[in-house]
Amino acid sequence: MSLCMKLIKLGGSIITDKTRECTLRKDMLQRLVGEMKALGGETFLLVHGAGSFGHVKARQWDVNSGIRPGDSVSERLEGMARVQMDVRRLNHHVMEALCSAGFAAAAFPPGVLGEMTDGVLTRFDTHMIAKAQHTGLVPV
Repeated sequence: MSLCMKLIKLGGSIITDKTRECTLRKDMLQRLVGEMKALGGETFLLVHGAGSFGHVKARQWDVNSGIRPGDSVSERLEGMARVQMDVRRLNHHVMEALCSAGFAAAAFPPGVLGEMTDGVLTRFDTHMIAKAQHTGLVPV
């Protein structure tokens, strides 16, 4: 099953207020989803940034550094989990906006599809995204 579609990215700084932690710009999100509706049934893959739902705590917890020698593993994992929870909250807002606009969408958190080693993407499984697209869902 091949994966062939348009990619639309909603930047995190467009759909969130990056000056305030975990603050959605609902009006902007709704406007952009309305513009997607104008595509008239065209197949697309939607991705979105993390904006104030991810970057604030990611910096606070320094999640990009991973777990380093001497770190408290439990504290590092807590930071990673908190960032992931906030980004999932943003994803929920995106999914809700899509559903309200009449899109049938399915969320695919990138962390369960891909793997990175030393900051390099080493694997990314698109099988389930292609299957969702083939079924008529909008993969997010």
